[in-house]
Amino acid sequence: SCHLKDCAMRSGITVSFDEVPCGNGILDIPFYAKKIDELDEDVPLLLEHLNSDEEYFRSLEYVIPLIKEAGICLQ
Repeated sequence: SCHLKDCAMRSGITVSFDEVPCGNGILDIPFYAKKIDELDEDVPLLLEHLNSDEEYFRSLEYVIPLIKEAGICLQ
């Protein structure tokens, strides 16, 4: 399986990243999904480390259209 986590850079003295709901960070989700789709087998894509059911639902609402627009079949 592959894990889908968006991230945002935190300002400060050192570089650090926070996991954020999909669409609130810097990850190129269509590119990531295309690379997973290029693998030889069907690979599950998992959302994780979100803080509430609402964040999961919002992330799915953001991610699913992007993946479909990239031409990837969801099962």
